[in-house]
Amino acid sequence: DFYTWSTGDYGTPSIEVNTGGMYSVSVNYFFGCPSEDSVYVTEYPIAEASISGEDMFCTNDTIWLTAPLGDFNYTWYLDDSPVSNQNTLMVTSGGNYKVMMENLCGQDIAEKTILENPLPNVDLGDDITLVPGQSYPLQVENGYTTYIWNGVETNSNEMTITYESISGKDTTIIVEVYNSFGCEKSDDVLIELYD
Repeated sequence: DFYTWSTGDYGTPSIEVNTGGMYSVSVNYFFGCPSEDSVYVTEYPIAEASISGEDMFCTNDTIWLTAPLGDFNYTWYLDDSPVSNQNTLMVTSGGNYKVMMENLCGQDIAEKTILENPLPNVDLGDDITLVPGQSYPLQVENGYTTYIWNGVETNSNEMTITYESISGKDTTIIVEVYNSFGCEKSDDVLIELYD
């Protein structure tokens, strides 16, 4: 019998392959009847797990973690509890994250610890009423990195308002506060004028 393979191999009833794809063989028998057949060989990649993405975020924000895309089954774990089977994961809480990538060739696991940083504690209190000549000190918690009062950046956690500084009409005072993690929280208070 004479064997002719699509790879160029000749004369052997079997060949060894190391890449995926379509393979075919034609056989011419001694008695003169030819035959052909083909097979598709699927090549699976070797799992090499890794996790890309930020390793910290602020409370109420989200970040995305990503594992390499490929012909794998994915299982994500948060503190050893399964949470997803996609190659990407939306993170809304801190903890120890793992991803397992698996196929017929085996599996691999990568892990990453994500820190959830707190927001500043910001509270301007109830709305305020001022009469002519009156002033009022606004104050939020001290010890944060940046304070922005109505768009003006300062390093002070206090701002004193007066009836006269309000320019004769009700207004809203807004403070934005940033902590050392870069997390931001804001609050506002309505200042009402009373003649």
